[in-house]
Amino acid sequence: MASLSAEERNLGEWARYQRRFEDQLNAYQRARLDVSPAFEWDPLEALWRARFIECLSFVQANRRLPRLHADERVEFVLARWLGRQMQRLQTGRLDQKRTDELQGLLRFSRHR
Repeated sequence: MASLSAEERNLGEWARYQRRFEDQLNAYQRARLDVSPAFEWDPLEALWRARFIECLSFVQANRRLPRLHADERVEFVLARWLGRQMQRLQTGRLDQKRTDELQGLLRFSRHR
């Protein structure tokens, strides 16, 4: 947070407040937040979803899973993320929806 400007910190605090008191917002306020490209109700889920889509796009384009020892930074980042998800899958720490999506990605990569 120290690297963020005061304005960015204030916007982050405002967004956190909106999430915390979602049940007190009226329908118009919720709808406005829903259509805002800069607001996520669940930022961690949005980040997971974005990484998953990046992995899926990588597999579609390259016909293989990303490799951890890749020279390309993007591929390395995706491989590291995928490895963490696989570890969570093996230890039972991945929820069912994510488990299903990850297993679908793995099946898709094998059939390419």
